[in-house]
Amino acid sequence: MLYRLISIAFLVTVDQFTRYMYSHSIWYTINLDKEGLKGFFLIYITLLVLVIIKFAVKYDKLYGYRPLFNCFFVLFIAAAISRVIDMIIFSGGRDFIPIGSYIIANPGDFYYFLSLVILAIELYNNKKGRLSDFIKPL
Repeated sequence: MLYRLISIAFLVTVDQFTRYMYSHSIWYTINLDKEGLKGFFLIYITLLVLVIIKFAVKYDKLYGYRPLFNCFFVLFIAAAISRVIDMIIFSGGRDFIPIGSYIIANPGDFYYFLSLVILAIELYNNKKGRLSDFIKPL
């Protein structure tokens, strides 16, 4: 579990650092006056992370250790945390970044896409059970 947390922290740091490096004062404005939204987003990320952790624990119990699912777990939680940091602190800016450098400037969005691709591959390759058998207990 420790290596998962270290991986998540690293991915979030990479995403936030690249956003900072690609940002300009015109693109990003800090909105620290939205206290109600901050609370909402903090609750959102807490619940999302808890659901994904429950999902991972249940999946490990049913099917054993699966490296692809572990990649999904790490990428999805890193993307969710990074997105909430953006929602709390920053607004605007992402639309003004040139398309060619979008993935470089916004790895968090790419984490989401990559995590869903990895989950799809994992569920396709997992011959031990159907997804519906797994989701019902959740």
